Amino acid sequence: MSEPNLEVDAFLDQVDQVSDLIKGLSNPGDSEDIIKKADDWLKHEKPKGKDRMVINKSTQSNAEVIPSDSQASFLSSLEKDAAERAARREKREKRAEELKILGNTAFKEGKYKEAVELYMEAIGEDKGNALLHTNCAQAHLKLGNFEKALERCDFAIRIDEACVKAHLRRGIALRSMGDYDEAMKSFVQARTLAPEDQRKTFDRHIDETNIANGLAKKEKELEQAMKSGKDEESFKGIDRRLSQLILPAALTPEEYTKSASKLRTLIKHPLHQELFRVRKGTRLLTDGVCKRYFEKLKLEEKPVDTQEFKTLELCVTETLNLLVVAIRGNDTSRRDVFTNGAQDVAFFTQFLEKSSASVIEASLCVLREASQCSHVCKLAAVGSSAKLAQALLHVASKSSYKDSIRSEALLVLAQLCLQEAFRRSLVPKITTILPQLSAILPTNGSLAASSMAVLTNLAKDTDILSKMSTESYITPFVGFMHHWARDIFRKSGKECQGRSLLLHQLLRLLLNICANTNSGACAVLQQPINVDYFAALLEVTAENVHTLTATLLARICTTRGVAESLVSNEGMAQLQDMAANMRDNEDLLDAVVKIAVKVITLYPTGRSVIAQDKALQLWVSLLKCNRPTVLGNSALCLSECAKDPQVCVELVGSNVVSDLLELCKRDKSKITENCAIALARLASGHPEHTARLRQLGGFEVLHSRAPSQR
Repeated sequence: MSEPNLEVDAFLDQVDQVSDLIKGLSNPGDSEDIIKKADDWLKHEKPKGKDRMVINKSTQSNAEVIPSDSQASFLSSLEKDAAERAARREKREKRAEELKILGNTAFKEGKYKEAVELYMEAIGEDKGNALLHTNCAQAHLKLGNFEKALERCDFAIRIDEACVKAHLRRGIALRSMGDYDEAMKSFVQARTLAPEDQRKTFDRHIDETNIANGLAKKEKELEQAMKSGKDEESFKGIDRRLSQLILPAALTPEEYTKSASKLRTLIKHPLHQELFRVRKGTRLLTDGVCKRYFEKLKLEEKPVDTQEFKTLELCVTETLNLLVVAIRGNDTSRRDVFTNGAQDVAFFTQFLEKSSASVIEASLCVLREASQCSHVCKLAAVGSSAKLAQALLHVASKSSYKDSIRSEALLVLAQLCLQEAFRRSLVPKITTILPQLSAILPTNGSLAASSMAVLTNLAKDTDILSKMSTESYITPFVGFMHHWARDIFRKSGKECQGRSLLLHQLLRLLLNICANTNSGACAVLQQPINVDYFAALLEVTAENVHTLTATLLARICTTRGVAESLVSNEGMAQLQDMAANMRDNEDLLDAVVKIAVKVITLYPTGRSVIAQDKALQLWVSLLKCNRPTVLGNSALCLSECAKDPQVCVELVGSNVVSDLLELCKRDKSKITENCAIALARLASGHPEHTARLRQLGGFEVLHSRAPSQR
């Protein structure tokens, strides 16, 4: 019997130890201990015996030569061993894939515990597969096993530091455990690693983590405030009254209404609102008396005229009024009212469709307050947005309701339409919505203003804006403007101011339409009768209507017909007078000088108006303006006017040459080219201008700034 080889035995012992450690890693309960043992083993275990490199060197000269047939046999056995191990690895990976598919199926069916078991079995077959660990983590998250989910994510990150899912689910686990700072780090890391087009998901998680962190701080602040004993009576009163409302079995509807009314007076600052939220007050509508009312409402086609129903209705109205106070200015509480998303949106939609005026009015107040939170608007955009919009428009269109209720419905819709997701969700129904809004515009001031607010916010979406640009909408819009302007000239005071605000909103809408759509909308606005309407609006200075009108005229003055109309209806002369008297209004000056250039170019006969003595003084004075577009167009206007020798005569003695030359000395641009052309025409039109230009040494400047020849 040969002597035992101690070195080989020691090596085999080490192999056994390492094997035991690896097997232990597949047991999630013992994994942390196993990792610690492995780290300790690596630190303390050292090779026994002599240094192999020294042994090899000392025996190299005496080494026996292995026969070639033995070498071939050795290499063959190595290849065979490698092939066998590869086959075993392939078999394990295949088995792991089969288990993963079974785990995915179980997960989709909601069998999360079974999914965990299958994923763990797969991990036992293929420990280096990061995806198996992240899948298992997701199943643990569904089961609420946040620590185990975190453990699996950490394993996945050890395998692949760039695993986006591992960092994401690690953040979710940490957030669920209340470790918001570490959760934020994981979400930021996941976002950094994720492709650009997927980063919105991580932005949402980052926002939710910030919200959760804020909630935790508020709850801690509330806890400290209640322990301090300050305002103890109010806290106890809110707690007691809210407990009665949440469990109203012992309360009659009359007692419920009285208690809700009293509670409303107790909520006076954010900490009171926080206590109301923490005690589930924001969910009052889904419980107790309100729930019974809602169930009855769903069974009826219209409000029931019975005493019991009216009493329940009063309870609901008082609850809604209470909610308005409880969520006012508080995004956390606003979100809580709509914590069930589409289901809660449908709840309020039902109120608007079937309830009486009092419940509708109270519902609108809650919606108006809640819709100031962008998170609520996003929730409203999911699933039920079109129904909610139609319900709001139904209320707004119903003449039997008070104007205040109808206007409030439109203001809620306008607020919701500020959110891009909500606007996008309405695009499929926009051909139904736009006519309803347009029909409200001819009504009284507050309703028309609210309808304009909705249209303005809807127009932020390019697809909706395109729908508005058709003649069927543009023509009525201009008609409403004419109607409102006529009211302004007849009336005064607040009513006149209200009409001016409407004109301001509608002009902005038309400018938006002209800037972002095809020429179809402009063609309608360019009709002579509409140009005459706009010329009349120049007299309305309230709410900056005159400036917006001038800007719109500059936008649509692209045809000879418009230019001719502005000359014949004296709109051009009026614009020049306005510019001369309002030198501090650069938006107006910009619009007027643009129109002047277009008129003199498109309709040469209009030069007689543009080149009047007062007008020439205006164009020269505008060479001192700070806005580049005003400078360039004023120089261009003077250049066109200087084609007439008489104009050159009239400008003798003015500062026009020195002012134009000063602008020419600037860095070469379109402005300096326009100034150079104007100087050249003035110099060729009258010898006094030539002499003045030579005196100022301007000919060299003029040559350097002349437009390049092509």
